Parts: sequence; C-alpha cells; structure tokens
Amino acid sequence: MNQVTRPMGPTGNVKKNPELWAIVLAAGEGKRLAQVTRRLYGWDVPKQFAALDGNVTLLQQTMNRLAPLVPADRTVVVVAADRRDLADMQLAQYPGVQIVSQPANAGTGPGILLPMSVIKAQAPDATVIVTPSDHHVPGVDGFVASVRRAQEVARRAPAGLVLLGAEADEPAVDLGWIVPEAQSGEQDGHQGGKAGAPIDLVQHFVEKPPQMVAEELLVRGALWNTLVLVGSVSAFWGQAHRRMPRQAARFDTYVTVLERTGGHEDSTAKAVLERLYKSMPPADFSRTVLQNAEGLAVVRLKNSGWCDCGTPDRLATCLEDTADRRPIIMEAIRHSIDTEPGRSLTDRPVLGLTLRTLTAGQHG
Repeated sequence: MNQVTRPMGPTGNVKKNPELWAIVLAAGEGKRLAQVTRRLYGWDVPKQFAALDGNVTLLQQTMNRLAPLVPADRTVVVVAADRRDLADMQLAQYPGVQIVSQPANAGTGPGILLPMSVIKAQAPDATVIVTPSDHHVPGVDGFVASVRRAQEVARRAPAGLVLLGAEADEPAVDLGWIVPEAQSGEQDGHQGGKAGAPIDLVQHFVEKPPQMVAEELLVRGALWNTLVLVGSVSAFWGQAHRRMPRQAARFDTYVTVLERTGGHEDSTAKAVLERLYKSMPPADFSRTVLQNAEGLAVVRLKNSGWCDCGTPDRLATCLEDTADRRPIIMEAIRHSIDTEPGRSLTDRPVLGLTLRTLTAGQHG
C-alpha cells in the first residue's frame, strides 16, 4: 500500500477552480468484492455503495475527497439504472449533485462519455476530473495537490489529458502500471513553483504483470495506474472521436438534445438516450483511448496513501493499518479470501444491514 507520510484530512477553506467539474464513475457491479459485501450485508452490494472503511461508503468518501476541489453541484455521478435509488439516498447529503443513470453497461468508454455529455451541455469549456468511486485515499491533501498539478499539466500536455500515477512501494502484480518516458522538457514554470519544470509523458502501460516484471517496474520508478484523469471537455471529446467515433457520434446527438434544456435531462432526452444505447457499441476507455493516445501525460500522486479496493486481498492491504478497529469487516474479507472462487456463501450475514442502514453507512 502506498504509504501516507503524515496525517492528512479534508482541506478546509480552499478556493475552488470555477472551471473544474468532476465525474464520479459509480456504475460498476463490484463482482470481485461480492463475497465480502454479501457476507456483510446479506446481498451483493456493489462495493462503491458499501461502507468498508469507517462509517461512510466508498462513494461518499469519493465525494468528500473531491469537496476541496469541486462543489457538489459541479459533480456528475454516473450509476447503473437499477442502483439509482440507492445512489439517490447515499448522495442526498450532497446538495446539487447531478446523478445520471446509464441505461445499460457498455463499458467505461460510454460510461465516461455519458456524464461528460452532461458537462459539455452545461460548461463546454470546463476542465474535468474523472475518478473511480472504489479507491481508498486517506491522504486527501496529497490527492488535492496532485489534482491541482494535473490541471496545470493538462493545459500543455500534447493529448490534453493527464493520468494520476500513484508512487509504488511494492511490486504489485494485481495492479496496472504506468511507465513514464524521460521528462519531456516542456516548460511553463508551474511545477512546484519552479521555472522551466518539465512534464512526464506516458511511455506505455503494463497491466497486472508477473512478479519479475513488477519488480523491474518498481526499480524503474514506474507508477500504479489510478485511472484518475484530468483534462478539458474538448480534450476528452476529441480523443473519443479519434478512438471510438461510433460511440462519440451517438453522444453528439445526446448533447444536442441536452443543450435545449440547459444540460438537464427531461423526458425527451431520456428517450433519446435509451434509443442510442440500444445500438451503443461497448468500449473500454483505458484500452481504446488511453493506451492509444499520443502525448498522454502523467502526474505523480504523492502523500495520499492511495489504494485500490478492487479485490479482497487488495482491500485487506488497504485496511491493514486500521484492521484492529474493523474486526467485522476484516472477518468478512478473510472469509472471502479463504473461500474458493465461485463458491456460494450460505452463512448468515455478519451484519444483515437493510437498505436504510446501508445508506447511513454506520458500522465499524
């Protein structure tokens, strides 16, 4: 786990960039943690809607992490249509947050373009941070500082997009890696306040490497891929048109409809979206766009303690520093790890929480 060098919490009284918006990706089913959430709640709660560290859900933690950067009314959360009620309840404490429901799962390509359409219709000149909703990031100040740095770099990165790469401290074989090129020499005087500071471009990606390769990547200073992105609406849209034109063309139609209502979905826009999704080709944004984008930049995510909660083993690593305060959750994680893949759990839930108590996220 990427370590936090000092205690950090949400930053108060921070001036927010009026051009910055946020997209929170919360439409996944979280199947790899299904046994953990089933053990806790008695049903397969998608991990972003589960409280796995403290008394708030991962989705709520994501909103809290973004708060120093972006107000809720400039945050668009994309969810699966059948999880809309759960999202509405969990996000009720964030006034003005915009929630969009995707009619079907067509991958992260359409999953990003759908909420990006909402922003494009409301603020076409905006800069956007796109973040998953299933990360553990105890060092909020480090996260905020890196996003601010990424905003600056995005203005001059050839592709117009920047990835956050977490500094690795172990040869992880279950994570994706980013290998940066030698520093580009591009200068604008922003990095660290020093004139002439270069930026890092992405050389290539390595997905879940074998142990020997992971050890080499660690020595080379490669970074863990957080899949947190920063760039302008126009940069995202331009890359989408180049790499997944069929999907982008469909969302062009949707944006046109949204613009008539100020970017807010009405019954006409909803009907158009459902029709477009009936013929929506699936696409993975990382494989289709990022791995083919020329001039993609990377900014190091420092002092954040970033950790991916994608698997039971990784979740256990994320929570190891507070395991003594999370006995119920750790028991569920150990149970999942010890259970063979595909085995159905018939045990009585540890918590058996209802939808209402899950929404409150109150358990330890």
